Amino acid sequence: MVSSLRPEDVMAIIEKKAKEVEDERVYFTLRKMKLKYIKPATIEVIKRIIALDELGLPVTARFMSSLLKKPEQDMLEQLHILGDKHVLVLKRKTGRYYEWILSDIFKQHYYKVTQLCMEKQK
Repeated sequence: MVSSLRPEDVMAIIEKKAKEVEDERVYFTLRKMKLKYIKPATIEVIKRIIALDELGLPVTARFMSSLLKKPEQDMLEQLHILGDKHVLVLKRKTGRYYEWILSDIFKQHYYKVTQLCMEKQK
């Protein structure tokens, strides 16, 4: 028997995965990418994006606005800004909504920082 997930269950899974992502690793990854003025709200958005990426779910403004309970237009602007900073790449989608993916540059830096943190813990 196949069990189906309700939207609330999916949101809970994403939140749980996002809590596993450490703020410091996201912060130092952004600093390594030469970003200035990193706000806590930006870190929270990126944590959700990393969680969605690891779960294989799409990153859209509508999905992010429902996750963070912010207006969709604000999320659209923030996602575009993160794209300008090379954290995200805009993936044109046939249809009405845009979809973003984490950039390879961000992933390289993030997993390098994660690897260094793991080595220091040993």
